Amino acid sequence: HVLKVWDVSSQVCLQTLMMHGLPRQSRLPPQSLLVNAERGVLFVGSSTLLTYRLLNRKPPQVPESQSHNAPVSGARFNPLFGQVVTACRGSVVNVWNMKTGEQMVQFRDAHGEAEITTVEFDRTSRRLLTGASDGSVKVWNFNIGFCLRKLQNSETTEVSGVAELKSKAIITAGWSRKLSY
Repeated sequence: HVLKVWDVSSQVCLQTLMMHGLPRQSRLPPQSLLVNAERGVLFVGSSTLLTYRLLNRKPPQVPESQSHNAPVSGARFNPLFGQVVTACRGSVVNVWNMKTGEQMVQFRDAHGEAEITTVEFDRTSRRLLTGASDGSVKVWNFNIGFCLRKLQNSETTEVSGVAELKSKAIITAGWSRKLSY
């Protein structure tokens, strides 16, 4: 017997309405809702018609931010650390705290002049794998931005997918139309 009015874009509850007038024993939920924005009224249709005055609240202003200066080429959530890793074609990797949205680590020139084209975590979620437009793959300690290993494919075409197999081998796919590991 409670209605919540939400601002969808900011995901903020603007108002909580108690549905007084609806019989408590009634299990019939509201069948229709109609908002008259000009008058600030919400009509709720159930077994009875109820009206509510809406508060003229505005959602908090959230400043727009730009996470990368080039197109984002990959984003992965790491459940082990509660972080999101994003990478862009400008060869920049960012590590974000999922709960606070705070940028924790950034490393630039991850693949030098080559564009990062794909990102993935290894099977343990402890290392980050990045693939690039020059056919290279790097294995990272992403919490400090340290490259543990660079792998160069004999093909110099763009890597569009990378994964670690159970055998700890790394497999790549790309524009060469070949799987490599």
